Amino acid sequence: MTSLRGDALNKAIQLELDLIKAEGNVEEITPALVHRRLVAKGIISGQVSTLSPKERSEMIIKANKEYQIGLGFNKKELGILSSRNSKDAYIQRIGRQNREIEELKNIYLQTLIL
Repeated sequence: MTSLRGDALNKAIQLELDLIKAEGNVEEITPALVHRRLVAKGIISGQVSTLSPKERSEMIIKANKEYQIGLGFNKKELGILSSRNSKDAYIQRIGRQNREIEELKNIYLQTLIL
């Protein structure tokens, strides 16, 4: 397969981003991840800089943000993730979700008592 360029490459990148989001088995969508997958499929043969033009990098940033929101992160936690402190972001998300679970359990138990 020959390397794609222009709009054809943009479409291939968008398709790959959609596949990554659907698979849901990564922590973060990065240009390096997308590059590895496209090279492995023979779609591109260049360096990661192939994904650097503004339109392509914005596609990856947007897909990553959508993906992380889909993982249950709120705005504050997304800010922590963007500062490259993913461990703290995950710890905060888990703590927040545990508090929400406890609140829902209490509500449920109160409805059983009534």
